[in-house]
Amino acid sequence: MGDTIKPRLEEAGADCNRGVFIDDADMGLTFIDDCLEKTIRSFQAKLLVLDSLQAFMPSNADMQNASHK
Repeated sequence: MGDTIKPRLEEAGADCNRGVFIDDADMGLTFIDDCLEKTIRSFQAKLLVLDSLQAFMPSNADMQNASHK
């Protein structure tokens, strides 16, 4: 987040103090549970961005290495 998303937000003029990231490392984030709704309501979010690419990647994929084969 800090080396990819935040610089892009700053370049676009975003107030990064208002951004919230859901860490789903311990539990898979799904549309079935209420984690998304609770987060949206608690922060009164106006925008939700989901990285859907990860949904199609195998669980052992190295998302940090774009050149990994």
